[in-house]
Amino acid sequence: MKRAYHFFFDDEIVCKIIEKDRSEKELEGNKVFRALSRIDEYDYSSIRILSNSVILSNSNRMVKINDFDQFLEHRLYTYLPNTFPQIKKGIAKLQKEKHKNEPIKNIKKIGIKATAAAFAIVLLATAYTNEKNGSKDMPEPILIEKTSDDKITEENIMKPISVDNDYQDMLDELENKEIKDETEVTTLSYTANRDSKKGNYAYDNYYDIVESYATKWGISPNIPMAMLTQESGGMEKNLMQIQFSSWEGEELKVYDFVDGEYKTYMLTSDSSKVSTPEITYITPKDLENPKTNISIGCILIRKSAEHMNFHIGATIQCYNFGVNNMNKVLEKTATESGVSVENLLNDQKNLDFVNYTNIIDAGDPNYLSNVMQYMDEENQRMAIKYLDSDNNVCEVSVKIIPENNVGLGH
Repeated sequence: MKRAYHFFFDDEIVCKIIEKDRSEKELEGNKVFRALSRIDEYDYSSIRILSNSVILSNSNRMVKINDFDQFLEHRLYTYLPNTFPQIKKGIAKLQKEKHKNEPIKNIKKIGIKATAAAFAIVLLATAYTNEKNGSKDMPEPILIEKTSDDKITEENIMKPISVDNDYQDMLDELENKEIKDETEVTTLSYTANRDSKKGNYAYDNYYDIVESYATKWGISPNIPMAMLTQESGGMEKNLMQIQFSSWEGEELKVYDFVDGEYKTYMLTSDSSKVSTPEITYITPKDLENPKTNISIGCILIRKSAEHMNFHIGATIQCYNFGVNNMNKVLEKTATESGVSVENLLNDQKNLDFVNYTNIIDAGDPNYLSNVMQYMDEENQRMAIKYLDSDNNVCEVSVKIIPENNVGLGH
């Protein structure tokens, strides 16, 4: 028996264009990046196409992208590397069926500015209801994925997609440019140790917390998770081994990619030194809370990244060495290699600095290798987001794989 469903939109987020002259205060209401990050966390078993929107769903989650033309025009799909290939596949199926007997028309070129467009993303919890309780105004969706015979048939195409231009050129272009994983890959001498007793304990007990705060501060979770495992294995109160005295009294201003606003923190033993209520102060006692410790650890990773021009390998080593010591290592590397510090930090694949970390009589000169041993091999890609001068979200990424894995399918 065929069941009829209607969808209730529990939470609607309208994302407006970020203009160059907007102040930080005006940016506080912008939820686009929160919405996009939440969308890309899931795998979807079905894609439904309405006239100009897309509904993604699995057994316990549904997402609707409104104004799909704007979504494409402003290249917001670049922020959905996991989800958009599924949308693309679904559109390709439908377009192939729709246009199989028609000549292909030209498509207008997609704009190149990757900014937050004027479109709405609707996030839905599991909210199905019987037809008699549903909204009569909601159009019936088209199921174009996971059909019984995995084909587009007349039975499940109840309403053709309404578009003025043909998507085929777009699909071809994306196949060649946008959907490819362009993450740079480099190698380092280390042995994978993720499945060790230490690795399993840390991941089993703290991954959910790490994932939450890493997403909040724009860092792929595998970075702080591997660092936490190396630092404490999850078996000490100071999980991220935060050096309180090194950061005490400094205002740590960071962008919250979930709430879409800047926030400021300060490590201090004396709250009277906090000059404004907008600053959240953190005491040594606060750091005994796992959530606080991991959140502040992620913030300090971000601050290290800012000093290292978002070079991920250097950022990880900098977390252990401190900025001043890491700068000494980079200057030594530049002198010996003939590559300027600026050019070194502009190349995610350049890890030459690991050859000169032994000039520092502090910390762990092999810290990067020791962290990488706890990287989840199924999720090697490490990424950090940042806002550019126009307040667009950008991202750097790299894969650092073991030298002995080269040529084994990586």
